[in-house]
Amino acid sequence: MMPVCDSRKANAASGMAVHDACKLTFMELKAKRTHRFIIYKIEEEQKQVVVEKVGEPALNYEDFTASLPADECRYAIYDFDFVTAENVQKSKIFFIAWSPDTSRVRSKMIYASSKDRFKRELDGIQVELQATDPTEMGLDPSTLSFAGSSGLSSTSLSPDFTPKQLLDTLRREEDETSALRLFQWAAKQPNFAPTLHIYEEVLQKLGNVGSFDSARQVLNHMKQSEVDVVEGIFFTLIDSYAKFELYDEAVSVLDLMEKEFGVRPGTYTYNFLLNVLVDGNKLLLVESVHSKMLNNDVKPDVSTFNILIKALCKAHQIRPAILLMEEMPSYGLAPDEKTFTTIMQGYIEEGNLGGALRVREQMAAAQCPWSNVTINVLINGFCKEGRVEEALIFVQEMANEGFCPDHFTFNTVISGLCKVGHVNHAMEILELMLQEGFDPDVFTYNTVISGLCKMGEVEEAMELLNQMLSRDCSPNAVTYNTIISTLCKENQVKEATEFARVLANKGVLPDVSTFNSLIQGLCLTSKFSVAMELFFEMKTKGCQPDEFTYNILIDCLCTKGKLDEALRLLKDMEASGCPRSVITYNTLIDGFCKIKKIEEAEEIFDQMELQGVSRNLVTYNTLIDGLSKCRRVGEAAELMDQMIMEGLKPDKFTYNSLLSYFCKQGDIKKAADIVQTMTSNGCEPDIVTYGTLLQGLCKAGRTEVATKLLRSIQMKGMILTPRAYNPVLQALFKRKRVNEAMRLFREMEEKSDPPDAISYKIAFRGLCSGGGPIGEAVDFALEMTEKGYLPEFSSFYMLAEGLCALNMEETLIKLIDKVMEKAKFLDNEVAMIMGFLRIRKFPDALATFGRILNSRMPQKVVRKLGSKIALVIGTTGYWLFTAANLKPSWYTMVPASVYLGFAASIIWVGQGTYLTSAAHSHSNDHNLHEGTLVGNLVTLAVLRDEKIQKPIKEKESESVIKFIFPHYMPHAGGGTSGTTLLYILFLGSMTLGTILMCFLSKRDGKDERLQDSPVTFSSSVGSLLKSMLNLLFDIRILLVIPLLAYSGLQQAFVWAEYTKEIVKPTLGERGVGGGMAVYGVFDAICSLVAGHFTSGLSSITLIVLGGALIQLIVLLWLLLNYSVSGGLLATVLPLLIGGLWGIGDGVLNTQLSALLGILFKHDLEGAFAQLKLWQSVSIAVVFFISTSISLQTMVVIMLVALCISVAGFLFLTLKVEKAFSYRAPSASES
Repeated sequence: MMPVCDSRKANAASGMAVHDACKLTFMELKAKRTHRFIIYKIEEEQKQVVVEKVGEPALNYEDFTASLPADECRYAIYDFDFVTAENVQKSKIFFIAWSPDTSRVRSKMIYASSKDRFKRELDGIQVELQATDPTEMGLDPSTLSFAGSSGLSSTSLSPDFTPKQLLDTLRREEDETSALRLFQWAAKQPNFAPTLHIYEEVLQKLGNVGSFDSARQVLNHMKQSEVDVVEGIFFTLIDSYAKFELYDEAVSVLDLMEKEFGVRPGTYTYNFLLNVLVDGNKLLLVESVHSKMLNNDVKPDVSTFNILIKALCKAHQIRPAILLMEEMPSYGLAPDEKTFTTIMQGYIEEGNLGGALRVREQMAAAQCPWSNVTINVLINGFCKEGRVEEALIFVQEMANEGFCPDHFTFNTVISGLCKVGHVNHAMEILELMLQEGFDPDVFTYNTVISGLCKMGEVEEAMELLNQMLSRDCSPNAVTYNTIISTLCKENQVKEATEFARVLANKGVLPDVSTFNSLIQGLCLTSKFSVAMELFFEMKTKGCQPDEFTYNILIDCLCTKGKLDEALRLLKDMEASGCPRSVITYNTLIDGFCKIKKIEEAEEIFDQMELQGVSRNLVTYNTLIDGLSKCRRVGEAAELMDQMIMEGLKPDKFTYNSLLSYFCKQGDIKKAADIVQTMTSNGCEPDIVTYGTLLQGLCKAGRTEVATKLLRSIQMKGMILTPRAYNPVLQALFKRKRVNEAMRLFREMEEKSDPPDAISYKIAFRGLCSGGGPIGEAVDFALEMTEKGYLPEFSSFYMLAEGLCALNMEETLIKLIDKVMEKAKFLDNEVAMIMGFLRIRKFPDALATFGRILNSRMPQKVVRKLGSKIALVIGTTGYWLFTAANLKPSWYTMVPASVYLGFAASIIWVGQGTYLTSAAHSHSNDHNLHEGTLVGNLVTLAVLRDEKIQKPIKEKESESVIKFIFPHYMPHAGGGTSGTTLLYILFLGSMTLGTILMCFLSKRDGKDERLQDSPVTFSSSVGSLLKSMLNLLFDIRILLVIPLLAYSGLQQAFVWAEYTKEIVKPTLGERGVGGGMAVYGVFDAICSLVAGHFTSGLSSITLIVLGGALIQLIVLLWLLLNYSVSGGLLATVLPLLIGGLWGIGDGVLNTQLSALLGILFKHDLEGAFAQLKLWQSVSIAVVFFISTSISLQTMVVIMLVALCISVAGFLFLTLKVEKAFSYRAPSASES
């Protein structure tokens, strides 16, 4: 956890706020002496310092120490009166940090970390001490020291003091109370001879803390004395009033001077007062005081004019300021450097450097001498407008006239260079600055660090930070926050967090800006949970989140669709007292509108009025757009009327929302009315407006009108986007106006934004189906491929048919080769397609080409749903089937079985795809070989399948077989209640598993891309079937199918024949569980080992052959020489067979999954669907024939299947796959 710092009133380290009563009570003790002591306590729950107890003036020091708790920490103030050795009455205000040894460690830490900030709230503390035990606070009046302090020597003044001694003593007093008491004591002495300096010193100390009542008493004393009062003494009073923003009281000093003291304010007094008022931006009072000055015949001087000119420039009235300067000669005055410089600065603030340069010319003409101030003002002007090169030229010119750049010059140039992105030049100026003997300050370094961070050069910024520290220039919060913010924007949130923690350990505490940068970075990198943890840590440590903090988190929650959590955060924001702005509410309204929860959005809209938050244009536009998209256009129109009544003018976003609705509905008349209203109200339609209108016109079949509108938009000089052209292009091609459409397409290339993917798709489809010249379609296909847009296969197929019909096969071959190159087909894919083309099997080549091309634009079930969702949906099939077994009947089992077949295919495909995608991602992240990870991860799937799915399948088979064959008996006995309990256990396990799958990380990235189009059940099933059928055209899957089927056969063999014919006769029904356990253990271990050694196709071949050899040995043993008479062998041999079979099954399933993952990367869903299909078919066959054939017959079938599958597998790996890996030469080469 990081220590934190709050930027508001809360303590910088502990976050403890200071209650107002703390300061008020202290002021009463200091100014009125109404208390002897004050004891403060930290309320940890409320996170603030409060007054616990006050002592009356009559109480003594013993009463004070008795009030301190023996085992708890406290802060205390004690007002100590004493008399010095010279018989002088004195008092000192002590601050005591009471921290007894018996107090809690946490309490000690909180009080220690809050002390310094709390002390700063109490202005006037003279002595500080820390005490852990009452003995450390023994009072020693003779030395005025505490045992726990370092001692304090008092200031002494003998009764026969001189005025100089009194003045020196007053100046040494640290607070106004002591100074006032000393003055009052001195005033009572018989030889007291006050001077103006003494009165001025006391007034200064009283004015600094706002003790104006006491100051008035001192003025009265001064009035009664024999001191000659002059104007200057009142400057202190004017300045003090201004310090506390009491400007009317400052002006009233003029009357006080003249009426009570008989001192007539002169030019200096008026100038001082005018300058104070200008600095306070009280321009109306400036005008009033100036009029009074003229009415009282006080003659203005150059300073008066300069102050008035400064006031006019601050009010952005440059022309009157110049006129005022031109009046100066009529008063016998000439403008000086400050006069000209003030007007120059005024021009620069207005962004008019030319005006400032003209004033400089006037200054030169008037022969007014200049200094560095004038030159630096102009340099700043150049840099402010980004004209840094001119600034450097100007510096060189002025250097020739005697100008020597100073610290401000360097800082200004460095700032200007960084603002225009020339950070490297700024670094050079920084080096020059060091060479010239100037020490860069924190502003210099912060400017360059900020420039480096904006350029993304964080490492260089860190190096400069180290240089800054090495030169004893202390960084501030701006320095660190700049670096942390940049790290977060560069997606280096971990580094930013670590940097903040390192700084915290060094005592540099992060403030709310630091936390905001970190939280924003975490949200942008989709680490919202970590952002919330940091948010709670921020609050726990007392750094109060501000509006920006809450808005970041609320926006992130709304983007994720978690509106309930966003509302809870809004309530937390309200409870913490953080102001909620219109941005907060707009974010919530937008979030609700995006998920079509308009009623909730309207509630937030109404709540804004109740909370006193003014709605702005964005508020109305967001809700109007939401209403329009939900087809509540009438309410949207009413809301627009309300918007106008509240003084907000609808803009293009407002009108475009309504326009989009009417265009989608095909109501062109109302759409045109919207555009006309928009124009008449002074809101110029934009590209979006015209694009929406063009789309509506084309949808309504009014192509001619759309074309004319397009031409009129072009005549207005607007740069149209493809969105405006695409509807017109589609309408023209649909009407077979191919030439006109292509002219429009070429026109779009020349005069507007480049065509997008949709534009090319429309044009290519139109050329292929429009009956135009086939050569033009071929050229266009090559053109779009060169520009990175892949042709749609359905249109490409039409083009290919045309080329074949015209005997232009060579052109087709070149075209296919070009598309394959741009689409980055795999080498084996290219080899297969080119092989078909060389032997003139164009239908096979096109079928394969289309399947692979479509795989580049995924449309499969799992890719649409996402593998995680597919897993969840697929599990429902097993859940429903198991639930149906609780009450088996025709009406429950048949529908459940049908749905299970569909769900099982989805869950297997989703499972395989998810794991394979995870393997690809992990291998890329860690630079590992793909095959190893595919094998290992699919091993996990096999293990889960063995532990959960296989028992379910066994029950499935029993239920189905009993339904068809009533006399069939299951392998293991058990009562109905036990079976029911088992089914309930399965249901609970699958429900838990489904819930856990919802928390899987999404893998819908490069390997799984989601489509924007909505997914329907029919389209999903159709695309899955299409994927499976397309894959059957691939010779590799045909060679693998026997092995896929055998994997199902060998699983069914162990579930049915092994348990029934081998285990049960020797071990009994109770031994079935033990045999299956041994099988499962060896299966699991072998899966892990085989997966670990999988590294590619060659390793898969060797491992599969090894597993097949083991199962071959077992099958031959069972067929030729297996017999068990009794004894120990009767127990061991069935278990040995189970273990050996488990080894073969583990090898086969692991390597099959890895093989499919490697060979069919382009169509993982289809490949895994084939695996599940052939496994299911073979398993079903075994269960249906197992009751009709003997063990020997089943073994023979298994041997034949094993030999066929291994032969096909070897042919695939040794011959076909080798040919696939060879890239055939291009058509031109052949």
